[in-house]
Amino acid sequence: MPFLIRVIKWFALVYHCSVKRNVSLKLEMFAVRILGCKAEVMSDELERLQRRIEALETIEREYIGLKQLLDYAAHNGNLDEYGGNAFLYVSQSTQQIVRASPKALELLGFTTHELYAHRIDEIEILSNVPPEDHITYVQNASQEHIYSCTYRHHDGYYLPLRVYRRLLNVDTAESILQYVLEDLSLQKKLWQELSRREDPSFHFREKLKQLNEINLQLAEAQSLHELCKVAIQLGMEKLGFDRLSIWLQDEEAQVMVGTYGVDESGTIRDERNSRWSYADTYVVDFMEGKNTHFVIQQNAPIYDHQSQVIGFGWHISVPLLYRGRFIGFMAADNFINQLELKDYQPELLELYGNTVGHLAANQQAFDNVRTLSNAIHHSSSMIGILSEQAVIEFVNSALINISGYSAVETLGKSLSVFLPETEYQPIWQAISQGISWKGELTQRKKNGDLYETIVALSPIKTGDGERSFVIVQEDISELKRTRKFEFDLQLEQERTRMLEAFIGNIGHEFRTPLSIIRLKSYLIQKVSEEAKRDQFISEIQEQVSVISSMVDDLIYIVKLESETKQDFAPVDIKQVVDVTLKGLTDEVQKKQLQLQLQLTDLPFINGDSEKLTRAVYEIIENAIQYTPMNGKLSISLNGLANEAYLRVQDTGIGIADTEKGKIFDRLYRGDQARTKRGSGLGLSIAKMIVDAHHGIISVESTPHVGSTFEIRLPLSPVMNN
Repeated sequence: MPFLIRVIKWFALVYHCSVKRNVSLKLEMFAVRILGCKAEVMSDELERLQRRIEALETIEREYIGLKQLLDYAAHNGNLDEYGGNAFLYVSQSTQQIVRASPKALELLGFTTHELYAHRIDEIEILSNVPPEDHITYVQNASQEHIYSCTYRHHDGYYLPLRVYRRLLNVDTAESILQYVLEDLSLQKKLWQELSRREDPSFHFREKLKQLNEINLQLAEAQSLHELCKVAIQLGMEKLGFDRLSIWLQDEEAQVMVGTYGVDESGTIRDERNSRWSYADTYVVDFMEGKNTHFVIQQNAPIYDHQSQVIGFGWHISVPLLYRGRFIGFMAADNFINQLELKDYQPELLELYGNTVGHLAANQQAFDNVRTLSNAIHHSSSMIGILSEQAVIEFVNSALINISGYSAVETLGKSLSVFLPETEYQPIWQAISQGISWKGELTQRKKNGDLYETIVALSPIKTGDGERSFVIVQEDISELKRTRKFEFDLQLEQERTRMLEAFIGNIGHEFRTPLSIIRLKSYLIQKVSEEAKRDQFISEIQEQVSVISSMVDDLIYIVKLESETKQDFAPVDIKQVVDVTLKGLTDEVQKKQLQLQLQLTDLPFINGDSEKLTRAVYEIIENAIQYTPMNGKLSISLNGLANEAYLRVQDTGIGIADTEKGKIFDRLYRGDQARTKRGSGLGLSIAKMIVDAHHGIISVESTPHVGSTFEIRLPLSPVMNN
C-alpha cells in the first residue's frame, strides 16, 4: 500500500488547491459585480469566469470521486465494483433509449424512468469528435463503430467516454443499437491503474523490466568478485529481495565457497573466506541435475555467516548453471522485512540466477585467461603462439628479451625465425600431424650469438575449433655450461673408476686364455708326437681368437662411447633381422635348433643400419649360444603404438633373478665357469646401441626353461610420410 498512500496525499493536495481556487474565482466574480464595470466587459468576463468555474467544478467532482476511490482502496476495499461496462440499447428508428444496464444508470446519474424518456442524441454530444477518431470494424457482416465523445450527466456536466456501437441482430420487428460506454475519466483511469498494480503479474512484469536493465549493468563487471557484489546490490535495490548471497562450487575440495552476501542489518558483506561442505544437502540435487529450478523452504531457520540461527522465515535457493553445468547457487530470505513470499519471487530469482550463472562462468574464464595471460607475459620461459600455418601470432617479453628480436620483427613471421633451418621442416611436419615435439636446439640471437634452448612444441585446439600451436623455450645455455662442467668432472671420475674396474676385469678375462696359451706352448716343446703338437697349436690359435675377439669388442665399445653425433637414416628393421639370421644360419643348423619366425613389415625407423644389425646379432647369437642341442628359438617382429617390437625367445638354461640386473654389464657372463665361448661384451654392446636409438632392451627369464629378450625401437613418423 505505500504507493496508494503517496497517490492519496498527492490527489488530496490537488483537491485542496482546486477548492481554494474555486472560492477565489467566486470572490473575483463578486468583486467584478460590485465595481460596476461596463455591461459588455462584465458580460464577457462573467462568461469567461463561468466557464472556468464549470471546468473547476468538473475537476472538483473528479477529485472527490478519486478521493473516495483512493480511500476505498487504501482500506483494502474490493475494486471490482468499479469495473464492468455500461450498456445502452437504442431503437434504430426512433433513437429512443429502450434499455440500460445498472452501470450505465450509475455512470450517467439517471433513474431508469428518466433515462428511457431521452433519445440518444439528447445526451450524446458528437460536435467535438474529430473524423480520424472514428473507427469502423466489420466482423461477421456486422459493423462496429468506435469513437470518442461526451455524454451529458444528469447533473448537467459532461463525461468523456469511448463508445462502441453496433447493430444487434434480434428477431424483433424493430432493430436495436447497442452502445457500450467506456469511461475515460480520471477516476476510471485510476481504477484501472490501481487494479493493474494489485495484479501480481504486473509486479512480475515490472521486475522483468528491471532484470533486463540489471543484465546490462552486470555485463560491465570487470572481475568475478565485482560481478557477485554488484549482483547482490542490484538484486536488493532493483528486484526487491531482502537478503541475497552467492556461493560458488569448489569441486575438487567438495565445498561451497562464499563471494558476497548481506548481513543482519542489510549491509553487503564480503564472504570470500567462508567455506562449507555441500555433502548431504540440497546442493547435491542441483549438481546432479535432479533439480534445475529452485528450492523453497517456509518457516525455515535463517543463519548468519557463523552458521548461527538468527530467525525463521522463507528461504529460496536457485542453481547457477552454465550450459547445464552446476557452478554454484544463489539464495534469498526475508529476514530483514519479514514480508510474505510473493508467487513470482522464486521464478524471478531463478531467472536472475540464470543470468548470474552465465556471467559468472564467463567471468571465471576471463579471470583465468587474465591470470594465465599475466603469467605468460611475466614468465621467464620464452612462449609463443603459432597459427595453423606456422605464423607467429604472439610472443611474450622473455622471448623478445632473450632472442633480441622485437615484436614487430616476429609477429606475422614464420616459425623459422627462431628455429634453425635444418631443424624447422622435420619439426613442423611432426607437430602438424598433431604430435608434440620436444628437444634441445642451438639457436642464434639477432646479434649472432648462439644460445642453447630446450624446446617444446604442442598443438592446441582453440574455442572456434581451429588448431594453433604453442612453443615454449627455456634458455639453458648457462645450465648446460654448468652441467657440462659437472658432467665432464663426473665422466672423468667414472672413466677412472671404469678403467680401474676394466683393467681388473680384462686382466681376469685375459688370464685364462693366456694361461692356456702358456701351458700349450710349454707342452709343444715337451712332446714329439706330431698329432699332439697340432692339437696344442689348434688350442693356442683358438685362445688367440678369443683374445682377438675380446679386443675387437673393446675397441667397438670405445668407438661407441666416443661418438658425439649419430648419423641416422631410414632403416628397414625387418631387413636388418633377415640379414642377421642369414649370417647365423650355420650356427642354427649346427645345433639343430627349431627356428620359428614371425616377421611383420613395418615402417622405417630412424637409425644406423650397421649398428642395429650388430645389436640384433648379439641378442640372437646369445640365444643360440645358451640354447642346448635340438632346442627351440622363436623370433618375432611386430609394431604397436608407434614402436617396433623384436622378441627373441629361447629354451636355454635361463637366468636367475639375482643375475638379471647384471647381464648387460660389461664382461659379465651368466656362465661364470667360462664353459661357453664369448667375451661377455655382446649384451652390453647391444644395450649401448639400443640406448643410442632411444629404444629399450629388456629380458624375462626362468632358470632351466629359457629367456626372452625384447628390443623396442621408436618408429619414425617423419620418415614414413
